[in-house]
Amino acid sequence: MSTLVIVESPAKSHTISQFLGKGYVILPSIGHVRDLPEGKLGILVEDGGTRFSANKYEIDADKKDVVAKIVAAAKGADEILLASDPDREGEAIAWHLDEVLREKLGAKEYARKRVLRVTYNEVTKRAVTGAIEESRRTGRSIDQALVDAQQARRFLDRFVGWRVSRAVAAAVRERGDKAAGRVQSVALRMVCEREAKIADFRPESYWEYLVDLRKREGDTEPFAVRLQKLDGAKADVRDEAANAAVVDFLEHSDYRVDGFETSRKERSPGAPFTTDTLQMAASTSFHFSPKYTMKPLAQTLYEAGFITYMRTDHAQVAQEAQAMAADYVRERFGADHSQPRSWSRRVAGEQGAHEGIRPTNVFRSVAEIEAGLRSARLGDKAVGDALKLYDLIWKRFVTSQMKPAVYEVGTARITATRNAPAAEGLPEGPREANLTASVSTLVFDGFLAATPERKREPMPTARKDADDAKGGREESGDAIAALPPLAAGEELDRVGVRPDAKQTKPPAHFNEASLVKAMKEEGIGRPSTYASTLSTLEDHKYLVEGKGHVLTPTELGCAVVKFLVWGDSRAPDGGGLFYVGYTRDMEKKLDAIAHEESDGADA
Repeated sequence: MSTLVIVESPAKSHTISQFLGKGYVILPSIGHVRDLPEGKLGILVEDGGTRFSANKYEIDADKKDVVAKIVAAAKGADEILLASDPDREGEAIAWHLDEVLREKLGAKEYARKRVLRVTYNEVTKRAVTGAIEESRRTGRSIDQALVDAQQARRFLDRFVGWRVSRAVAAAVRERGDKAAGRVQSVALRMVCEREAKIADFRPESYWEYLVDLRKREGDTEPFAVRLQKLDGAKADVRDEAANAAVVDFLEHSDYRVDGFETSRKERSPGAPFTTDTLQMAASTSFHFSPKYTMKPLAQTLYEAGFITYMRTDHAQVAQEAQAMAADYVRERFGADHSQPRSWSRRVAGEQGAHEGIRPTNVFRSVAEIEAGLRSARLGDKAVGDALKLYDLIWKRFVTSQMKPAVYEVGTARITATRNAPAAEGLPEGPREANLTASVSTLVFDGFLAATPERKREPMPTARKDADDAKGGREESGDAIAALPPLAAGEELDRVGVRPDAKQTKPPAHFNEASLVKAMKEEGIGRPSTYASTLSTLEDHKYLVEGKGHVLTPTELGCAVVKFLVWGDSRAPDGGGLFYVGYTRDMEKKLDAIAHEESDGADA
């Protein structure tokens, strides 16, 4: 029996050909082979606008030779395995191939062949051959619900892109291709509105205070404590007069140890990467753009068989992968460091049942990976960057299967009581204050054993950063390097007072990592589309990346948003299409279609 296996890329075709023996022909479709026609809407609207179908799908001009080669191979095959990626887009590619082959070979001839859908989460011999055997055993066919979800998304994007882009081009009279999109325009709106808030921001002053203290006995170094409360209420000093009164109080107070508490705290590892968290981590760690992270880097690592599928909303880990990681951790760090986890928590809106992004073999050497990347014909820079990305993925996965790090945290609680009247000319200040200092000691390294560079980090404290979206205060934690032995009731000497004048911060400018995070949190788009969304916005000159990798909207980008959101008569349903809430609700309906749920019927 001869079998034709159709995958998406030449690189994957090359890798899989090493796993399958004689009787198999492996060909790539190189992505989608057909789409809605260019230059026209291409969607048939029926039943009063309640039913939609493609008026016609057309084979892409640059795919005609690819299709001809696939059709020729299919004629001589007894079995056809549609082995595109295991997601909605991959399911749609398989469906399009099925339709094209049925048309080209004729329904009668095609019916004589055994056509199966094959999916796998990693390009390894075990995974691929196992998936083929499973599909043959079950007779698996195409998941029409996933295809319908992809088509609904494609139709909706075409409606918005086709109608609204033409209105934008007419309204914003500048040279170049002016486009709008269901997701990209909402993302652009988020950036423009953030920039408007930054421009309108007016800073407010506030003060924080450190007091340097010393034990009265013994030759010990001074240590710093942070002011927390004044007369039982949170310290909230916002003007110069109040600051002068607090400084005077702190300089004329007696300091006493109320207590010293010791506790054990755990610091847990993170889950394996999903598409969005990988993009954010790569952007933060290496300043890789989401587009570059996904392709060529992650795509090549996946197709070469080094990592699992890189487009996933789920962080779960298969049992065999847990066992593999446990073997590595026990061998390298000891059994006391191992803690297998499935990370199987589901979140509303997640697609599919894919695993998190992880290495296919944690024991594989860097030299083997580098050789595989070079055989994929990546340039020297891309090879180096792919190795950095692989190391990030490897560490995140291995640590996810390890025990938490354990810290012993000691917290000193200090009370300050005024011992003299307020200085002349100053208002009467507080009478009592509460101050704290914390010191942490790593007592069990846990998952940090796999990332030794992080062992020097202290246990994260209660520092409160300004909200990226709203700005505001950045409140410092009370962690210090060391504390001398302290006993309840002990009197301490003041060495100095350090007031720290600060200003509230404006909302943060978006960068690629924070925009991906915001889109994920708001339910805008899907992680698999974030990279292309950001790339499109930059290609259309709606956003530019500036110093510090800040994303800044251009005048043109904000003009487009103004037109779409506040609109005029030429913007068809403009504002309503480009609200975050509307787009989030539409994503939920598209998900419902994929899961064959009734509430998606009106999407």
